[in-house]
Amino acid sequence: MKTKRLAACVLFVFLCSASAPDRVNAQAEERVPKLAKHVLLLSVDGLHAIDLANCIAAETCPNLAELEDSGVLYSNASSSKPSDSFPGLMAQVTGGSPISTGVWYDAGFDRTYFPVGTKKCTGPPGAPATYDETIDHDLTQIDGGVPGSLQSLNGAVAIKRANLPVGSDCKPVYPHSFLRVNTIFEVAKAGGLRTAWSDKHPAYDIVNGPSGTGVDDLYTPEINSNISSYKPTPNCTGTIWTDSLCAVEFYDNLKVKAILNEIGGFDHTGKRKLGVPNIFGMNFQSVSVGQKLASDPYGATGYADPAVVGASGVPNPGLLNAIEFVDASIGSMVNELKKNSIYHDTLIIVSAKHGQSPIDFNKINNTGYPNNSLPGCGAPPAPGVKGGGCRLDDSLYTTLVPPLGTGGLLTDDDVALLWLPSISQSNTEMYVSALSEPANEWTLGIKQIYSGMSLQLRYNNPLQDSRTPDILVEPNYGVIYTGGSKIAEHGGISEDDTHVALLVSSPCLKETEIKSPVTTMQIAPTIVKALGLNPHHLQAVQMEYTHVLPGLF
Repeated sequence: MKTKRLAACVLFVFLCSASAPDRVNAQAEERVPKLAKHVLLLSVDGLHAIDLANCIAAETCPNLAELEDSGVLYSNASSSKPSDSFPGLMAQVTGGSPISTGVWYDAGFDRTYFPVGTKKCTGPPGAPATYDETIDHDLTQIDGGVPGSLQSLNGAVAIKRANLPVGSDCKPVYPHSFLRVNTIFEVAKAGGLRTAWSDKHPAYDIVNGPSGTGVDDLYTPEINSNISSYKPTPNCTGTIWTDSLCAVEFYDNLKVKAILNEIGGFDHTGKRKLGVPNIFGMNFQSVSVGQKLASDPYGATGYADPAVVGASGVPNPGLLNAIEFVDASIGSMVNELKKNSIYHDTLIIVSAKHGQSPIDFNKINNTGYPNNSLPGCGAPPAPGVKGGGCRLDDSLYTTLVPPLGTGGLLTDDDVALLWLPSISQSNTEMYVSALSEPANEWTLGIKQIYSGMSLQLRYNNPLQDSRTPDILVEPNYGVIYTGGSKIAEHGGISEDDTHVALLVSSPCLKETEIKSPVTTMQIAPTIVKALGLNPHHLQAVQMEYTHVLPGLF
C-alpha cells in the first residue's frame, strides 16, 4: 500500500511541476510547485494540542490518528492573540494578526465609525463594530431570517444592512469590508480556482475579503438560532444549538453534509454540479461547547480533575463524545475523498481558531461570590461542582472607571479589552491607575495590564490605529469574565487559550512531529503555496513577514 501511495504522490508532484505558471497576475514570477489540487481546512474550535495528543494516545480518535500517520504534526502551535473566533479564523485565512487585519474581536470598535442606525454622520466618531448573530435579519432563525439563504451560494444575504455599524463615508460596513487585507479565497479566485467555506454566522461573510467575492459557496447556518427553527426539529434538550451536545453535533453535521456534497463536486446543498473546490472547509463547534457547558445529558463535560485522574487534559465523557463525533465526521470526509479518487490530490489541515481556558478544573475562579478569598475568585465551588465565572459587569466596571460612559467599549471573556474614543484617549492612564489599585486587581483577578508602550510592543499604537484597544487586561489563569454557568471561555492570550492543535496531512507526506513554535497565521501562506500560487499575494503575509509552515515543501 505504501508503494502505491508513493507512486501516486510522485506522479502528482511530476504533473504539478510541469503545470502552467500561476495565473495570479500577468507578471512573470518564479513557478511554485504544487503540493495539492485541493485543500480541506477544518477548524475544530477548542481543540488544544493536548486534546489531539491525548485522543491519539488513547485511541479515541482513529481517523485523526490515521491523518497523523501521513502528516506533519505541529505540537507547539499558537492561535491568534486575542483568541476570539474572528481574529482566530482571520489568522488562518489571511496570514495576519490584528496588526494587519484590523480584526480584534467579533465585538470590536473603530474610532472612525458611527453607531448602528446613524443617518447623519456628524459629531465625534467612534462606535462598536459588532459582527456576530446580532447583524442577522432574525437571529432566532437558522436561515438568519431570510428564507432561502441556506440554499444560496452566499450566506451573507441573511445580514441586515440596518444592523451594521456605519463607516466614515456614512455607509453601513459589511463584515468583508471591515477586513483590511485579502484572504486565501481571493488569491485562489484570482488564480482561477474555486472556493467554498462553511461557518457559524452570516457574519462570516468576512472570509470573502475586501472584494466581497472571495468565496464561491458560503454556507452560514446561524448557530445561535432556536432549535425549533429547523424542520424537522432534532430531539435534543435546550433552546439554541449550543445548549446541549446533542444539538450542537446535529448542527455541526449540517456543515459536514455540506463538505461531503462539495467533495462530490456539488454545491453545499448537493443540488448544483459545480466541481470540487480547490479551497474549502468548515468550522466545528461541538468540542468548544463540550468544554464550556457545566453539564450535559451526554455525560460530564469539560476535563477530569487532574488530582483524581493523575493527568492534565483528560476529557470527561461529554467532551470525549464531542471529540469522537468530530473524529468520525473527519473520517467520513476522508472516505468521500477516497470514493471520489481525489484523496491523493488533497491536503487536509486540522487546527482551531482558539483553545479554551481553563483546562484544569481546579483553576475555575469566580469573582461573583460575596467573600473573595483568592485573587479574582470568591469562595471556590463545592467539590465536584462546576459553575459560574468571573463577571466584570458594567456596574462594577463603571465604579472603577466612571468615564466609560463617554462612548468607549468594553469587551470581555477571559480577557478584557477597552477601547476609548479619540476624544477620551488622553484618559488612558487614569483608567490604568484605577485598574491597578491593589483592591481592584484583587477583585478582578488581574494578572497583567497592557497599555502604552507595553501594548505597542505587541500591537499597533491605538493613537494611530482606529481599531487597537487602549487597554488589554490579562486575568489570572482560570478567571473568566462571563456570567451564567460556563466552566471555560476563550478570547484571551493564555496558554490554554492559544496552544491549539495543528496537523497537516497528505498521503504524500511523511509522519513528522515539529516542536518548534509556529502560529496558525502560517496556515494561510501554506495553503496558497500548496496550490502552486505565490504566498506573497497575501497582503498580511507581506506586512507581517509570515512564513509557510516548515517541513512541507
